Amino acid sequence: MEKRISKVVVMLSDKGGVGKSTWAASLTHAFNKASGKNWAVLVDMDPSRTSTLLVSPNCHGRGSLTYISTRRVLELCTVESDGGEADVVPPGEAEEIDGRAVEAYDDLIATLAEHYYIIVVDLPGVPLEYSPLIRHAAEAADMLVVVTTQDSLHMARRIRTEYPQKPVYVVLNQYVKEFGGETEARQISQSKWGYLYTICPFYGCVRAAVVERKLPTKACKEFEKCVDEAAQKILSVLHKL
Repeated sequence: MEKRISKVVVMLSDKGGVGKSTWAASLTHAFNKASGKNWAVLVDMDPSRTSTLLVSPNCHGRGSLTYISTRRVLELCTVESDGGEADVVPPGEAEEIDGRAVEAYDDLIATLAEHYYIIVVDLPGVPLEYSPLIRHAAEAADMLVVVTTQDSLHMARRIRTEYPQKPVYVVLNQYVKEFGGETEARQISQSKWGYLYTICPFYGCVRAAVVERKLPTKACKEFEKCVDEAAQKILSVLHKL
């Protein structure tokens, strides 16, 4: 895997509790493991700091939201994991998100692109209409990853409709066979790149080695298998863009 022009993967969901931040942290880890290098960075833009806590519980400081609101120094945290090092940009605190936020976001991404091949952006679990910044981050991304559950597939369907030319990866998380949804996820994920989706029955194990496992080992291995499958498919598409 040779280093190329940086690609931005934006994580989306229209509500909390579906596993978006878990997947953001896990995919960042999987990308680094696949490359054997520290080429992916996780940018946490969710004030709840969930993905930051999953990767690096002690990571604080002036991060993405602080940078966007003030354009001051940017602070990252680095942790050791079984795939090497993993970098995360915590959200920090926003003094004020104003009309300049979109330009500041682009500047943040450009700064990180000087050092990383993949930039994983974990947005808050809100609809795209929540703010111009959220909408812009989705529109400017190279690839969208929509994390959903069986009762919220409408989010993935809407994103696929709004961005017909953009790669949209659907993660059907916490899947229960009896409740269905796999056929719809497959239909939503169809694009010129193939079927971009993963069905994952497990939720709660995070790839970063510093995080305490929350599920039995077997369940964690199944979750890791889901993440690895998604990471390989996403990398394949990013290489073609």
